[in-house]
Amino acid sequence: WYQRRVHGATALDLMKRMLAICPTKRITIEGALAHPWLEALHKPDEEPSCPTFEIAFEFEKAIKTEFGLRHMMYEELWNFHNTQHAKTVARREKKVKQNRTPKSRAEPGSGKGSTLSPRTAGADKSE
Repeated sequence: WYQRRVHGATALDLMKRMLAICPTKRITIEGALAHPWLEALHKPDEEPSCPTFEIAFEFEKAIKTEFGLRHMMYEELWNFHNTQHAKTVARREKKVKQNRTPKSRAEPGSGKGSTLSPRTAGADKSE
């Protein structure tokens, strides 16, 4: 009973720290991995790390009016549209390029693709 209660208390403590609404008060990844509840899984030598994420949102300072909000939304949507359009164009170009590459022709009865182009194969027959 005691083990379950202590184990549950440490799990609850970790969950409360991970679910803190304010990001500055939230437990870090390193802190969570070093928490007693995860100590059996914590292997510092095998854990990658990355730079700290910047949580200061500079764009919020520019939104002082309704026009500022609309302008920011317009820019975001425009950038998203251009990004999606560029991806679509790239996919289409890739598809067209794949359709233009010649496929190897199978020789009858061999089950293998021919290494000769159709022109070269026809030239061999006329000689």
